[in-house]
Amino acid sequence: MGIDVWISRSASQSPQSEAPVEAPFYFLLFNYQSVGICCSIGPEEATAPSDIRRFCDDIAFAISHRRELPTVNELRWPQTEGESTQDVVRVNTQGLPETVIVFGEKFANYLFDVEDVSGGSVYRVGEQRIFLGDDVSDYRGSPGAKKSLWINLNKAELIDGNSRT
Repeated sequence: MGIDVWISRSASQSPQSEAPVEAPFYFLLFNYQSVGICCSIGPEEATAPSDIRRFCDDIAFAISHRRELPTVNELRWPQTEGESTQDVVRVNTQGLPETVIVFGEKFANYLFDVEDVSGGSVYRVGEQRIFLGDDVSDYRGSPGAKKSLWINLNKAELIDGNSRT
C-alpha cells in the first residue's frame, strides 16, 4: 500500500560536454628506415591521405632505391606557441633516420624557427641532415613543382641524378 507521489520537475539538466579541442595543426612523420619524411597538412584532413602517402613513398624510393613500408606517426597538438610545442616536434623528428625531408613551412617553423623554406635548404642537426621543401600541397598535381623538388633533392645530393624513378 502506498500513495503515489508525483512531483513536478523541471526538464533534466544534462551536463554540458565541452567541444573537443581541435588541434591547430596536423603533422605526419613517415619513417622509412633509410629516410624520414615529415609534412604538415590541414587538421581537417583524413588520416594520412592516400595521395600524400604515395608522394612520400615515391620520394623515399628515389632516395633509397628500394620500396619500404614506413612507420607512420601522427602528431596533433592543441598548443601553437611555447617551447613545449617545439620540444614535441623536435623530439619526434630526432627519432627519424639520418636523412629527413621536411615539407611545409609550419613544420619547419616549429623545428628550426625559420621563415623561408623554399629552394631546398639543408640543415644539420646532430647526425641528421634535414632537407626543407615547400608545403606538400604545393606538389599535388603540379609537375613543375615536382620537377623543381627533384632538382633540389639532386643538388642536395639526396638522390642519384641517374635514378629512373
